[in-house]
Amino acid sequence: MAIARRKLTEVKRLANERDTTSIELAEALWQAEQTTPGTWAEIVSSTRLERRKAYALLQIWGRFAGLDVPRELLIDVGWTKATLVARLAEPGTELGWLDLANGITAKELEATLRGEERAQEKMHSVLFRLTPAQHALLTKVLLKHGATRPPKGKGLCGKEAALMKALAKASAR
Repeated sequence: MAIARRKLTEVKRLANERDTTSIELAEALWQAEQTTPGTWAEIVSSTRLERRKAYALLQIWGRFAGLDVPRELLIDVGWTKATLVARLAEPGTELGWLDLANGITAKELEATLRGEERAQEKMHSVLFRLTPAQHALLTKVLLKHGATRPPKGKGLCGKEAALMKALAKASAR
């Protein structure tokens, strides 16, 4: 029982430290849970560790503990992507997926793990700060070039295509 208490104290310390890697915490949390089932819930309630993250860390270490996966690779990949690999990868393919995870986003990794095609082009968002008069002008131009008002709600549908059409027309002059 003293060993379990010490392990619990160690995990709580790691959960509250800012410089602890998630993988260190995953290992300690998993070991504590193996010693005393239900420990993870106690740790969540007595530290700043979120329930979702604690559960994900248990999944990660539960999946990778018995495999020959370098700890540094798990640290580099991060807990979010490691969770995706732990949850979705076929047994025996984990190392390849972790290597791939280093070069892509979590969203791309999840799509690839599910067998979906990755988007070839990255999309970009643009934020404008407009005065009411500028916003009215933008709305007028977008509506003129194909944007439509939705049946319900605010805003416009097809803004991107309308904006590109207006820009193409303006640049052709």
